[in-house]
Amino acid sequence: MLEEAVTIPRIAPPTREAFYEQYIRPRRPVIVTGLLAKWPGTRLWSPEYFRDIYGDVRVSVAGRQRDGNLVMDLERGLNYREMALRDYVASMATDPLYVVAEIKRFPQRFHDELREPEYCKGAMWRRSKLWFGSRGTITQTHRGAPENLYSVVRGHKRFVLYPPSQTRRVYPYSLLSKLPNFSPVDPWRPDYTRYPLFRDAEPYVADLHDGDTLFIPTFWWHHVSTLEPTIAVNFWWSRGVAVLISAAAHVYKQVRGLST
Repeated sequence: MLEEAVTIPRIAPPTREAFYEQYIRPRRPVIVTGLLAKWPGTRLWSPEYFRDIYGDVRVSVAGRQRDGNLVMDLERGLNYREMALRDYVASMATDPLYVVAEIKRFPQRFHDELREPEYCKGAMWRRSKLWFGSRGTITQTHRGAPENLYSVVRGHKRFVLYPPSQTRRVYPYSLLSKLPNFSPVDPWRPDYTRYPLFRDAEPYVADLHDGDTLFIPTFWWHHVSTLEPTIAVNFWWSRGVAVLISAAAHVYKQVRGLST
């Protein structure tokens, strides 16, 4: 099935206006190359650097199952715990954990080591996270309300995406569950007996390497495989009426104790 997936195109950074007209407005995913060229972090960041410079920062880490999938269930959601970043780095070789940390937890020095993309500057609603994990980590199929720019500083990730029009075919969990923004389908090991409509889902595939940024439009489903140890940062943002939707979704997750 994935042999017929649409390969997401790669482009040089367009102007802000062109990016909006060609990708944000029509909700088309795209890989933008070169956006990270001026990030000091691209020359600095490594597990050892994080340990030595940001070791005291408390980060959220998610556990992994034997097959690499993040630990989660319909009763408790994703399984997170807190630890110091230096302890995470020390455990990387033996403990298959995955860092999902709010950028706002880091000191100003960290913020100076990255650059907010021009495409989301000035948005009324913005959030950002650090994603830091070992080879083999898998984030199951899920979606978000805001626009999303996902930048790989170092490593290799593979995304499989499905547009919102395919929602019925990816069998999302109930809104009353602890995983209302997740789906049980695995694009690499599809179970057509349990999820027959998934056979007709229309996938898109993107491979991200050092310096690549993937634009994930609002409400696009995505499944993420970490193929090499990866350090990445993403930027969520919304403008106009979409601000209310993103803010409401964030509050809903907080009230229900869901992952954000």
